[in-house]
Amino acid sequence: MDTTLKIHQGFCLWFVFVILSVTHLLAQPNVVGPIWQAKSRSEHQTEWATVRYTTNAGTGRVRVTTNSYIELGTGLNRRDPATGQ
Repeated sequence: MDTTLKIHQGFCLWFVFVILSVTHLLAQPNVVGPIWQAKSRSEHQTEWATVRYTTNAGTGRVRVTTNSYIELGTGLNRRDPATGQ
């Protein structure tokens, strides 16, 4: 087999690998989920909340959406008397 042909085949494989890798990376959506934060806690519940900002592409107006829920559980946030945590 000719050395030039081996180099050409190696370059072609490398090029295909690079193109497929870049295409895969570009196809991945850049989606970031909402960030949930604990607003309040008691021994048996935690209130979680998030705020999302959405910009209307046509008008440029920003819409604020808030969501919250309460997580319930027996002893969910109970402190350990030995460690205080």
